[in-house]
Amino acid sequence: MKNYNIAKLGESLRQFRLSYNLTQEAVATELGIDQSTYSMMESGSTEWPVSRLYKLAEIYKVDPAHLLTYDRSMPIAPGSNYQSGNNNKYLNQTTKHIVTGK
Repeated sequence: MKNYNIAKLGESLRQFRLSYNLTQEAVATELGIDQSTYSMMESGSTEWPVSRLYKLAEIYKVDPAHLLTYDRSMPIAPGSNYQSGNNNKYLNQTTKHIVTGK
């Protein structure tokens, strides 16, 4: 099972946000959190609930697993076949690492 680095995930969030020309404030508002909390998510300095991963996937119109596995060499391609509530087996096995770091 893959272990996710919170800082790497934060960089992924930053790349997606910038590619959509969004501010931290705009994304934070969509998530229902303060901009400072979102900033800590992007910097990798805080743990956050998996439910936010699903909400971010909805914002960016991608599968949640794409946010987890994004690499800067990959183009950001919005509009994958992600459907809200889809419990991808791969995703279920890996998302708990966002919160626990293990």
